[in-house]
Amino acid sequence: MKNQGTTGLDDQSRREFFRQLVLGGTGVFLSPLLLQSCSGEDLGRPPFGVWQDMIKVLEQSPDHFIGRRNTLVALKDPAAMTDFVRESFQILPWQSDFLHHAPYGTIYGKQMALRCGLATPREKAEILKDMLVEAGFEAKVVMEETEITVDEAKAIVYQKYSPDFDPPISKKKMRQWQKALDVVEGEQRVTVILDFIANSEALANDLLSKIDEKYIRDVSVNFRFNKAAVPTVVFYEEGVEKYAHIFDPKVPSGELHPTNQKQAFNNAGEYKEPKDEDITITLSCRNALDHWNETELLSGTWKLSELLGNQLQVQFLNNMSFEEQAVKTISQISSFTPCLALQDVYKDATYLEKRSFLGEPITLEGVKILENYNPDSLPADEEPGAVAKVQSFEGTVLPQAFPKVRLELSPKDAQGNIVEGLSIGNFEI
Repeated sequence: MKNQGTTGLDDQSRREFFRQLVLGGTGVFLSPLLLQSCSGEDLGRPPFGVWQDMIKVLEQSPDHFIGRRNTLVALKDPAAMTDFVRESFQILPWQSDFLHHAPYGTIYGKQMALRCGLATPREKAEILKDMLVEAGFEAKVVMEETEITVDEAKAIVYQKYSPDFDPPISKKKMRQWQKALDVVEGEQRVTVILDFIANSEALANDLLSKIDEKYIRDVSVNFRFNKAAVPTVVFYEEGVEKYAHIFDPKVPSGELHPTNQKQAFNNAGEYKEPKDEDITITLSCRNALDHWNETELLSGTWKLSELLGNQLQVQFLNNMSFEEQAVKTISQISSFTPCLALQDVYKDATYLEKRSFLGEPITLEGVKILENYNPDSLPADEEPGAVAKVQSFEGTVLPQAFPKVRLELSPKDAQGNIVEGLSIGNFEI
């Protein structure tokens, strides 16, 4: 029987519960009274204090690599650190030539590997070396000479690594979170998408079948592997040289690969971080009534290293405070501010603000408010006699996002000319 952890719930139930908590934390289900609540178990202002508490617990889950890394470094246990790196990270090969670049190659870098659990052999070795050095040990990456065959390397690479999602959540902690977010167990159900990988593959194959064969390029993989240059870590504990082979998961901690009978290895070349390219993302829209013209809402540029392993949220802020969101209805939202927000729980607010971008406020129709609506277009004071000149109004009704319309009024004199000089006080809705 599968271990269900401290909560008595299986993985799917735990994930669904977290989704419920996040839904409650968005303000959709929060009572306005919660914003001023306080108790002996107070976690701070909802939902932020709860989210911080959840992050601390999630960092203790086996599938949270950054949290496990930091814990093991603090324990200063070389064997535990070696086991973690060897058994947790899926080896990431190159698309064209498999592991030909394994001795020195990097694809996305160490930080992305810690966020996603995917790493090249050299990245795995560098992660372990950094952990050992941070824990106070002298360590270096070397190239181990082995007799590992290509078929054996393929079996290692294509072996699935899937650490469990099992944060230590007690039932008491769950009830505390529920109370803080006003979540009633059994309500706010979340739809779990089953077999999404199989469905995605079916969709991809269906799309490929519709492409003319002349546009499809078959890519063959050249399975190359340098058995005499396998990234391994050498470290020193109390002056004694020790080894940490992290490519083959069957090799115990403290040993080199069994095919390396001479215990031979060479110095590793310099580790090079992935090229830090500029990534630019632009958000644009088209009006349903004028779909030929595209309007750019905002654009942002980041370094590749800033995005790898993190999330970039596309948001349309409703221009309301957190308190206003709790008491106002959706129908009262009439404008939005587009935003590209970088999400990284390990960076401070200043870092994230610098790498997040705000556009100009727009209406439901995608019209930029500051460009098209000038609140100072009418003078505060009326020109003498302007009202007396008005003989008629010409009105135009323009459809907007349902159910709204836009009314444009043109005051005209007896000759049909537009009357100027009217003030804001001359109009009343």
